[in-house]
Amino acid sequence: MHLGIDPGLVALLAPYAGTQAHVTLEEAQAMPGQGVRSMFTCGVGFGVWLALLAALALPHTRVRPAIWKKALGLGKDKEAARLRAMQLFPTADLRRKRDHGRAEALLLAYWGRQQENQSLRRAGGAC
Repeated sequence: MHLGIDPGLVALLAPYAGTQAHVTLEEAQAMPGQGVRSMFTCGVGFGVWLALLAALALPHTRVRPAIWKKALGLGKDKEAARLRAMQLFPTADLRRKRDHGRAEALLLAYWGRQQENQSLRRAGGAC
C-alpha cells in the first residue's frame, strides 16, 4: 500500500503557497460496509492532504459532504450533482455519468468560493 505524498501534487500546489488561495477539503467519512483497510487508507489520505496544506501554508476549510450538498440543494444522488454542475459550469466536460466525481469536485470548490465571498463581505472586503 503506497501512502506517500505524490510529488506531482506537491508541484501542482506549490505555486499557490503563500498566496491568497484557499482550499476547501471534504471531510469524507467511512461508509457502511467498508473494510478496515479501506477506512484506514481514506483516513491516511485525508491526513496527507492536511499535512500538505500545512507544509505549503495554504489556508483551508474542512466541510462534511452533507453541509455543502445541502447548501447547494443536493442530496446523495450523484447524478443530480452532475446535472447541477453542468448547469453551473456549462463548459466543463461532464457529459458521462461516470464524471460525477469531477462534478462533485467542481461543486465543492463552488461552495467554498461562496463561503469565502460571504466572509469577505462580512469583513467589509471586496469579493
